[in-house]
Amino acid sequence: METKRKKNWIDICVAIVLYLLSVYVFIESSNFPESNDNALNPSAFPRILCVLLCIAATALLINALRGKITTNVTIDNKLQVFLVIGLIVLYAIFLKSVGFILCTAVIVFLILWLVKIRKPLPLILIPIFGTGLIFFLFDLLLQVPLPPGLLRFLF
Repeated sequence: METKRKKNWIDICVAIVLYLLSVYVFIESSNFPESNDNALNPSAFPRILCVLLCIAATALLINALRGKITTNVTIDNKLQVFLVIGLIVLYAIFLKSVGFILCTAVIVFLILWLVKIRKPLPLILIPIFGTGLIFFLFDLLLQVPLPPGLLRFLF
């Protein structure tokens, strides 16, 4: 008698979301400006990552359809999860108008607070230095413009 294997619906849903994300980023990367020299265009790296993400999503989907359970999800505090998801949605909404530096520092602080980090030193230093490091890497080093928002007068 053949036993029916249990399908892992979480893995199937994650694979579908990864496919959709890959397609979206692949299409959006076509809007990047093309380089004038013989170097790779700025869209090359995101598109390579999209292909790799599709390969990973395919492996996840195959394992899920074959009945191999790879994800065991137990959520101890569902309220924290939903609050973090809400914070990320608010971050996406306010990023352009408020600006990268303020939004990122605030969201990192709030997420640290939600996961019960109460020591003042990490609660203050992680958002400040984390945001500063990301800003330095992307805006100054890689010259990827980040939204200045309310701090427009500094830039």
